[in-house]
Amino acid sequence: PRLPFSVLQRPTRMPSSLLAAARARPRPHIGSEQLKYQYFVTVHGLTFLPGGTCPSSNLSVLWTRGSKTAITQEAAADAQSRSAIFGQTLTLICTLFRSPSAASSSSGFSEKLCGFALIRHGSRGAQTLAKCKVDMAPFASAPPSAPLRRTLTLSKGSAAIAKLDVSISSRLQKELPRDGNDPSDRSDASSLSSCGSSLLDDVAYADDLDGELSERSGERAGERRSSRDGVSLGASRGAAAADGGVSAS
Repeated sequence: PRLPFSVLQRPTRMPSSLLAAARARPRPHIGSEQLKYQYFVTVHGLTFLPGGTCPSSNLSVLWTRGSKTAITQEAAADAQSRSAIFGQTLTLICTLFRSPSAASSSSGFSEKLCGFALIRHGSRGAQTLAKCKVDMAPFASAPPSAPLRRTLTLSKGSAAIAKLDVSISSRLQKELPRDGNDPSDRSDASSLSSCGSSLLDDVAYADDLDGELSERSGERAGERRSSRDGVSLGASRGAAAADGGVSAS
């Protein structure tokens, strides 16, 4: 039997106050010059700081930018030197935004944060041991032929765990339209800030949900009307049959 709509599982509707706040949120990168860069990060190795534990299980370094990730192959740390060698190059695409407000920065671009995390692979699966954030915008001027070498501090909370040795470079891929629409990769050409994007995605989802609920409501109303019409028609036929001395079938 068909379940009534009231008991069907459906998503929770976003409160109207949150919808209004999301629609009113400013879009800081609208109208900015947008440039797509391919970044290269060579992960040379890492060294655990004194006082901390040097794990015996395999390790890898994870690089994240939004929902995009790149990870090194696994390597084990030497117990004596407390170091692990990777020697691998990772690559990701980033879209940088140049606007008058970013002109005062050293790179000329707005901040573009990426994350680096130290991952331990144990019997219970992968575990994040330490991490850090890096602004990739200043490395837009570092070509692959002359990468910039940096030592990053990976921390867990306020405690520094390890030093990560990397080289970072980039090359320009293309200049994007100012409206941020890039058919080849919409996620990289987003014209929204990272903090506002998820909320505005929720708004789009809620709008779709409103339409879906309205459509279902219309279907239910149509079913009720059809049901009422059927009952009325049956009653009318029954009355007419009774008047004519014929039983209604």
